[in-house]
Amino acid sequence: MKKAIITLLIIVGICLLVPFLLVKVFLDRIEIPVKEPEPVAVPEPAEVEKVEKVPQKVKCPDCGGEGCIQYTKTENCAMCKGNKLVKSGMKGSNTMYPCPKCGGSGVKKKTAWKTCPKCGGKGYIERFSR
Repeated sequence: MKKAIITLLIIVGICLLVPFLLVKVFLDRIEIPVKEPEPVAVPEPAEVEKVEKVPQKVKCPDCGGEGCIQYTKTENCAMCKGNKLVKSGMKGSNTMYPCPKCGGSGVKKKTAWKTCPKCGGKGYIERFSR
């Protein structure tokens, strides 16, 4: 029984493979003419003056050419911790008075500098002439 199945598979395989091989051999022998496309005449472009855009360095309008911007940074006062008042230094006294460090504002203002975001700290920006 096994031999019969194997023989049947071989015969089916040959029946499927032979037509494929015949078609391949036949197609290999046929020469299909390929027509070359004719060259197309491309018109010459009219001469155009090339204008080269040259970058000009212009003082940054945001930082005034300094490359950095001044800003005020606020933090809670270290002495009163933002409460604006501190207790008297005398024992037994619950007297509150304005913080001497921040002047009763509760915040400490500090002037700081950061790099100008527009020019990236260079102090100038590049503009192209038109």
